Order: sequence, then C-alpha cells, then structure tokens
Amino acid sequence: MSWTEDLMDALTEYTDEVMNDTKEIFEDEAKKLSKKIKADSPRSDKVGRHYANGWRVANTTESSLTPEYTVYNKLKPQLTHLLQGGHANRDGSRTEGIEHIDKNEDEAVERTVKRIEGVI
Repeated sequence: MSWTEDLMDALTEYTDEVMNDTKEIFEDEAKKLSKKIKADSPRSDKVGRHYANGWRVANTTESSLTPEYTVYNKLKPQLTHLLQGGHANRDGSRTEGIEHIDKNEDEAVERTVKRIEGVI
C-alpha cells in the first residue's frame, strides 16, 4: 500500500466519522427543539393543550451529506403563525403574539453550530 492510499483511507474514515456525528447532532437538536417549543407553547382554555402537545419531528430527507429534520405541529398546524405573530380579533383589536418558535429555533441553530464545530 502506498502513502496516498493510506491517506485516502484515513480521510475516508474521518469523513465517515464526522458525517455520523453530525447526523446524530441534527437528530438530537431537532428533538430538543421540539421539546423546548412544546414547553414554551401557550396553554389556555381556548387553545387547549392540544397545540402544545402537537409538536413533532420528522426526518424530511436523508441526503448523502446531511439529514434534514422538520419540527412541526401535527395537531394544530393552523395556529402556529397566529400564536407566534399575533392576529386581529373579530372586534378589530389585536392579540399579541407569543414568541415560542423563533427564540427556540435561534438557540437550536447556535447549539448545533457549536456542536458541529466541536466534532470537526
């Protein structure tokens, strides 16, 4: 075996290890994000616990480089933009939004980047 083959084998092994670690990081952070959004979701008599308990994680695509996970609300998907950004009421007044998605998403992105930098 020549040194170029040894180098290629080492690089391939390193790449495989990094890919496996990043896939685990993405999956773990998606699950953490779902739990944090669930914890921060509004719970009231009108909205009910169904909205807060509806957060799920789905593996959207499994590409050769990185997986793609989607965090979504399965039970009440029509409420996410209304509760996050606020909405108009029937009497013309406005309801303030309850920020529970954006702040958790930003934190998850920061954590993911730091963890991936640690792996590399």
